[in-house]
Amino acid sequence: MGGLHHVELWTDDQELDERPWDWLLTTLGWSHGDVWERGRSWALGSTYLVLTTAPLVKQGHHDRRRAGLNHLAFHAGTDAELERLVVEAPNNGWQLLYEDRYPGPNDNGSLTAYLSTETGWKVEIVVGESRARNDRDENAGRRPVGGKNHAN
Repeated sequence: MGGLHHVELWTDDQELDERPWDWLLTTLGWSHGDVWERGRSWALGSTYLVLTTAPLVKQGHHDRRRAGLNHLAFHAGTDAELERLVVEAPNNGWQLLYEDRYPGPNDNGSLTAYLSTETGWKVEIVVGESRARNDRDENAGRRPVGGKNHAN
């Protein structure tokens, strides 16, 4: 109970945003899901991610610095798999953020890379288990405390 069911990302440019998301998600082991005129989905286990545009979408690319979604964080496999992903990212619509901090640990001590697209989407790719998962396993029934906020 309480696991993430799905995330729906609205875009004003499906064609521009779809290629980077497709590469990233399939590289991370997500499977292609449904495809329709204005969107598509990918799934990993019972969780899925939707990228879609709709008549209600306000024009203007996503800006992670506005109130709302800052970034999505995904598990990577090994250090080597993260490095391969970072090397291939620029050819697939993603740029490495915070180059001065990579490779380095995030607030939880895990090797992490931050990537962004030209349209403003940001992801965090993390090697290893999350602190929230470890806290949950060690302290069953207690609510885990999140890490520090990233200013940008």
